[in-house]
Amino acid sequence: MNKQSNSLGIVMVLFALVAVLVLWIAGMVRSRPNLPPTPLTPPAPAVTVEPEMEPPAPVVTSEDASRIRELENELDALRKELDAARQRLEIERAARDAGLREQLNTLRRNLDQQEARVLEATTEKERLAAKAVQMEETAAAAETEKDLLRKRISSLEETLNKAAQQTEGVRRELAEAEKRNAEYREQIRVLQEGRPSSPEVRE
Repeated sequence: MNKQSNSLGIVMVLFALVAVLVLWIAGMVRSRPNLPPTPLTPPAPAVTVEPEMEPPAPVVTSEDASRIRELENELDALRKELDAARQRLEIERAARDAGLREQLNTLRRNLDQQEARVLEATTEKERLAAKAVQMEETAAAAETEKDLLRKRISSLEETLNKAAQQTEGVRRELAEAEKRNAEYREQIRVLQEGRPSSPEVRE
């Protein structure tokens, strides 16, 4: 940026110097005596006219002519320097524009990469969201299955409790039957022991 500012300053100074020299040379040229124009028509008859007093034409000395040539040479040199400065400015501007274009292309590539990453992240987010929904559905189905299993377990437990109660009743009935059976056997044994063994008694 400082280099470009220096170049612009040099160009402005050269423009100012060229303008000053051009104005000065134009003034010097205007101060030279003008030659009368060549008449295109035949001369008119002579008329007696009093000659007007004209200011004396400035005399251009050899020193002035030398100074004019020096100034013209300086003007040419300044013009050459101005052209060189313009060329340097164009070269610097082209290099700067190329650098800016390269930076712009780099920023565009970075932006494209960021957009691709955002798109990939969005796609991954949508995939994970769909997977989360699927897992929630699976969890809900598992919870429903769990409730069904709990109900079946509760039903089985009720059935087992009923079966246990029935088993307990059967056991009590078996115990009572065994008890009655033992009493019957005891009665039969007592009866058998008290029965007479002679034929007369049997008759």
